[in-house]
Amino acid sequence: MTQKIVPHQKAFSRVKKFGDWGNAILAVTTIVAVSSIVFDDQLKGYGLTDKVNALNSLLILAYLVLDLTTSYVLQKAEMLRRLVFIDNSFGVNLTGKKSAGYFTNESLTPGVYKMAVNCFENSFFSHFISSRMFIRLAIKNIPIAAIFIGAASMGEAKIVNLIFQLSLPVVLVQQLVKLGFYVSTTETVLDNFKTLFSDLRGNPPTDQRTPEILRNVIQYETNISWGSIPLSSSLFEKFNDELSKEWERMKNEYQIPNQ
Repeated sequence: MTQKIVPHQKAFSRVKKFGDWGNAILAVTTIVAVSSIVFDDQLKGYGLTDKVNALNSLLILAYLVLDLTTSYVLQKAEMLRRLVFIDNSFGVNLTGKKSAGYFTNESLTPGVYKMAVNCFENSFFSHFISSRMFIRLAIKNIPIAAIFIGAASMGEAKIVNLIFQLSLPVVLVQQLVKLGFYVSTTETVLDNFKTLFSDLRGNPPTDQRTPEILRNVIQYETNISWGSIPLSSSLFEKFNDELSKEWERMKNEYQIPNQ
């Protein structure tokens, strides 16, 4: 059995680590901000108000630094992933270490057709994982929406203002909206590939179809670059076997050859 080699795996592990640290700090800033309001009188009594506010400011600064670091590390990881994609699609070695067992289309002849199949596979996995991520994130936003609507309906302006002032609810809503657009665009790319391979049905694409293939690949990669959303590794591991079987079924349906 061929050993699985994923050159960009460590890079994305670093992205996850920085992202987890940032999320932890964001949660702490929320706890500190809420506590400073709930225990405002006690903090004033002990003369700790300024110190707590200073602590929260430092935590917010730390989050911003980590967020920027995560974005930079993600950009480098995505660049490496794209090189791995090109290496496998065209049989070159731009990364210095080729992937093995990462794509399921190893036996295909390198070229534009293999690139199309690889991107088809990528968009299929990405759409499923991002859709599940969207559901999870939407569930996280439900309590925020419920508190906001409830407080607004009862005229609790203080609570409504607090929600707007907290970083965590704002970040969660922003992530949900961005992820929604990401899922939608990925679905469009996936549908475009389904149409393309439905037309091809096992036949190699003619030169006239190359622009269409490149359009799909560019749209897919542009969406990833715009979204800057690391896909959940836990969801990937959980559904990998199921998705791999479904992908093989789709390859048979669209008559994608094994060589």
